[in-house]
Amino acid sequence: MLSGDFVFDISLLQTILFALFAIMTLFQGRLFTDSERSTLIPKLQ
Repeated sequence: MLSGDFVFDISLLQTILFALFAIMTLFQGRLFTDSERSTLIPKLQ
């Protein structure tokens, strides 16, 4: 019973960490494209 709860806690923690990692990756990619767009467009013009 204790080992089952321990495995469930680990899987829940991995799910939360994966969700946070995915959100941060998407958010960082969006920020990177915005900063890249603002820096590259004046150089091209």
